[in-house]
Amino acid sequence: VLGVFGVLGVFGCGWADPYIIANVTTNGADQDGVSPILIGNSTNSYFIIRNCTATNSGSIANDAGMKLVNVNNGTLINNTCKNNGRDGMYLNNCNNMTIKDNFLIDNPNRHGLYWQTGINFTIDNNTCNNNDVYGAYTISVINGIFTNNTAILNGEYGFHLQGSDNSNVSFNYAEQNRRGLSISTHTTKHTQH
Repeated sequence: VLGVFGVLGVFGCGWADPYIIANVTTNGADQDGVSPILIGNSTNSYFIIRNCTATNSGSIANDAGMKLVNVNNGTLINNTCKNNGRDGMYLNNCNNMTIKDNFLIDNPNRHGLYWQTGINFTIDNNTCNNNDVYGAYTISVINGIFTNNTAILNGEYGFHLQGSDNSNVSFNYAEQNRRGLSISTHTTKHTQH
């Protein structure tokens, strides 16, 4: 992935000069083990992925339209992840992340957004509709903001936030899901509207 960033001619040294992937359409051709956009083991670089479309990932464990593993300091903004074999977006062990204004829709075998383990996050104004299981599912993603998101017509929960300690969960909209919103925490510093 650093090779791709290098081709773009940006350096990722901080928010003033992040790596940028923009205006790209990728298709995983439904091949198992393929995630059209994949970033891994990048804990010191800053990056933005914006205005991209990722479709048709594989359908085995952890495949997704956008897959990020062991990554910090990222912004995913105004992307579309649809018709993927597993998740629209999959994050594991990612910190200091912003996920904003994305369309995570029509993923027929799992979730629009799946994020396991993270600290310091903003998940804002995303559309998580018509996914097979959850619109958005987070596990042990703490200390952040989950606000203004929409989940309609998902097979199970619109939003399922497990272990979402020290987080502000507010102004989210869920309709026509089997269940709307589930939150489990371990501390009392939590706000819900």
